[in-house]
Amino acid sequence: MPLQHPPHTDTRKYIVRFSLLAACLAFASPTLASAQGNQKAPAGTAASVSGNPAHGAAAQKTRIYEIMYMENMIDHHNMAVEMAQTCLSKASHAELKSLCQNIVTSQKQEIQILKNLLAQKYQITYKAQMSAQEMSDMRALAALNGAAYEKAFMQQMIQHHWAAIEMTVRDLPHFKTPQLVTLGLDVIGAQAPEIKQMRGWLCDWYKVCDLVPESTLQPNPRGEHARQYGSEHRG
Repeated sequence: MPLQHPPHTDTRKYIVRFSLLAACLAFASPTLASAQGNQKAPAGTAASVSGNPAHGAAAQKTRIYEIMYMENMIDHHNMAVEMAQTCLSKASHAELKSLCQNIVTSQKQEIQILKNLLAQKYQITYKAQMSAQEMSDMRALAALNGAAYEKAFMQQMIQHHWAAIEMTVRDLPHFKTPQLVTLGLDVIGAQAPEIKQMRGWLCDWYKVCDLVPESTLQPNPRGEHARQYGSEHRG
């Protein structure tokens, strides 16, 4: 089925709608809609931007936002999928296993959409990356069992989802590609309710009722579109 998307002129209306959804269902971060952050530079961005000056500054800015978002979200989704796949074998509660299966299925699909968009629109072939620290964090999580595993998994996945929501709410108004607009709205619409669900389980099952995720966005004095990825934010 073809992806449905709002008209470009309605992008800001839709991002306000879904950022409010994220705030109501999750936690309402004061930096959600306005923070600028530090983000790693994507492979091939400079060549993609500099090769066509006729597009003008606005088109170049859009290109940078879209490429960086897609590459970083591929990395972000890939880590979530790996975490969720481990959850399928280690979680004790059937409800949590079901949520993890949903994460695996939906985010694998979104990774493929992002890779296809990068290849078709920007002629970029991108492979997901994970830092040494992130791999170490994944091993540490996988070493846990039982209640300790479930608590750690949900705490980390909540933070991971929140990072994706913040990045999407910040970047989506700059997108011009309809499929990317749709995917961004889907990220917010799916992950905000999952945050709410995991918070409820943490409180009901383990009496952890005060978890509030931290903002992953940090000011960048240069004002460039960048984001800092660290293990504390990637789960």
